[in-house]
Amino acid sequence: PNVGKSSLFNAILGEDRATVTSVPGTTRDPIDEPITIKGKTYLFIDTAGLRRKSKIETKSVEQYSVKRAVNSLQRSDLVILVMDACDGITRQDQRIAGLAIRKGKALVCVFNKWDLIKNTSTERYEEAFKKKMYFADFCPVIFTSASKKKGIDQLIDAAEVSLESYAKRIPTSQINRILADIIALNPPPGFRGKRLKIYFASQEDVCPPRFSIVVNNPTLVPFGYEKLIKRIIRQRIYHFTGAPIMLRFKGRR
Repeated sequence: PNVGKSSLFNAILGEDRATVTSVPGTTRDPIDEPITIKGKTYLFIDTAGLRRKSKIETKSVEQYSVKRAVNSLQRSDLVILVMDACDGITRQDQRIAGLAIRKGKALVCVFNKWDLIKNTSTERYEEAFKKKMYFADFCPVIFTSASKKKGIDQLIDAAEVSLESYAKRIPTSQINRILADIIALNPPPGFRGKRLKIYFASQEDVCPPRFSIVVNNPTLVPFGYEKLIKRIIRQRIYHFTGAPIMLRFKGRR
């Protein structure tokens, strides 16, 4: 709350659609607003800010607002996580980013109120982001000032790139060529005398990009090897900027 989310929402729309005050928690019900950008129409949803559960009173208006905000996340394709540049990255920011990724949503992270930051650089914030948000290192990081309407075009461009990645489909032949290289350079590990064998991969779906990989035994796939495959897919095939990659390992029939 109070990171300038509604002010940023209004800056994107070019009008005062959401209520803006200095009091945290002003936005209660999600506000849906369609906007056409470069001939494409998007539905923007301004939701309530999300505080930690321990700070929210049970059966309060804020608790109701938070539930509505989470429901809005569920029905979205892209989450724009707005953070207060004056506060840096908080534990709650990390939780919300993690939730968006687990739900398979494209993600753009924004440091708002950048006009209030002195004697530092965007590079230092980006480095801090890589350390604290290592699990979301595929996301664009944008710096904005809603009050001065700075960084809005960059934010919109990042959202468009992320949505394009979110709907990207990769040819099966290309995936399997890269998979063969991964196996050759980084042979699948063994576990308790059993060795993982990888046979074939294909893309099952988009929004988010989902890949299925046929193996001899899905339980033999360690988390580290899954992360390796995702990283090399991004490096060698397509960056999938702003979009999570989902892998499903399944046994051979």
